[in-house]
Amino acid sequence: MGTGAILGGRERRRHLRVRLEVSGRLEARPHAPVACEIYNMSVSGALLEGRVRLGLGQVVVLHLDDFGAIEAHVARVTST
Repeated sequence: MGTGAILGGRERRRHLRVRLEVSGRLEARPHAPVACEIYNMSVSGALLEGRVRLGLGQVVVLHLDDFGAIEAHVARVTST
């Protein structure tokens, strides 16, 4: 099964995304970390939702319980 079948469409990503539902905290300085939900994740990206306004290219830190912190750059922002 190709990755497109897993996510429900044509897949152009380099790395396989895995569906999951995990809570975490998203830190987007200068704001304090806020709760977020992570819906899928790969070696090079994640789809998440949190109540903080982000901008393209912004540096964020994703905190996952029992895993640690991951620093990343915002690559895409949607209305949801």
